[in-house]
Amino acid sequence: MKATNNLIYTSTVGMADEDWLRFRKRGIGASEVGYIMGLSPYKSNVELFYEKLAQGVGMNVETVPTFMGKYMENVIADLWQYWEDDQIKMQENYNAGRKVRTMQRVNAYIQNPKYPHLFASLDRRINKYGKRGNGCLEIKTLGGYEADKWEAGVPPSHIVQVNTQMLVTGWKYAELAILEDGRYLNVYPFKPHKGITRAIIEQTTDFWQRVE
Repeated sequence: MKATNNLIYTSTVGMADEDWLRFRKRGIGASEVGYIMGLSPYKSNVELFYEKLAQGVGMNVETVPTFMGKYMENVIADLWQYWEDDQIKMQENYNAGRKVRTMQRVNAYIQNPKYPHLFASLDRRINKYGKRGNGCLEIKTLGGYEADKWEAGVPPSHIVQVNTQMLVTGWKYAELAILEDGRYLNVYPFKPHKGITRAIIEQTTDFWQRVE
């Protein structure tokens, strides 16, 4: 564990599964905030509450979809470096070997002393470029069976996730890179939303106080 620019980094390099699971029980990850706020169809806040209270750390079973998601994460992260407004420009940049921005892995859980009950595990950190500082990059894959969830735009659970990442890191922007149906890459930019940020702080603080 080390502190950098007032942020606390807990390295995940070589971290055993049981240590990884034990760490996650000591706080709320950015990907879990949607459960607390009732925005995800996959898990309720009650289920998450009892998971945090449960004795032991359980088991981390990697499913085939999880494995493929991790595998495709590297592909999407690589293509993101060539992204410039749309897929056509991305393709042109890629074929020309012209990267227009860079990112890097952050092999650590990030915590902010202001919000000790929260932590963020970033897919990538967007490196500074132009007038922009560091940013958060979240990577997703979208299969055809999930397409209906995106008809009205980016699902609220994802919006809450990237806003939590920005809250924890203190960085002023984030991007969500989505590979849709294995063929179409889209990148959605975000800036911190005051109302969402306020709701995240209030609801996660209340949830964690109940856990404790």
